[in-house]
Amino acid sequence: MFSARLIIGILSILISVMMLFQSCAVGIVNGMENNMSDTSGSAGLLVAMIMLVCGISAIVTRKGVIGSAIVGLFYVIAGFIGRAARGIYGDLAVWSLLSIIFGCVFVITAFVQERRIARWERMQQYEYMNEDMEKEE
Repeated sequence: MFSARLIIGILSILISVMMLFQSCAVGIVNGMENNMSDTSGSAGLLVAMIMLVCGISAIVTRKGVIGSAIVGLFYVIAGFIGRAARGIYGDLAVWSLLSIIFGCVFVITAFVQERRIARWERMQQYEYMNEDMEKEE
């Protein structure tokens, strides 16, 4: 679970660097063609920046439950921004879908980790209660 979050964080950083270059190229093409109504290049820059921040945060908070859930939420938000603003930048749809998948993985693993922690705490409490009962006897 922690290694998956680490791998996704590293992949996210690499993908965001690629997306930054692609988005800049799309923005230049839009400027050359006087196509000012297409905002897919700008949306690509925004999604790339969010994915970069999420990738760094994913590496830092890979062992935490709340941090992983928040990172997952931002991955999903970035994915929806990219899906809403895709235009001539066709790769943005692919990166957005990948961002949504990353977000779902982070949210699901955060909930699974939370359940494991709660189960472990219940087991510790049960063992503590059993030790107290044995001491009373």
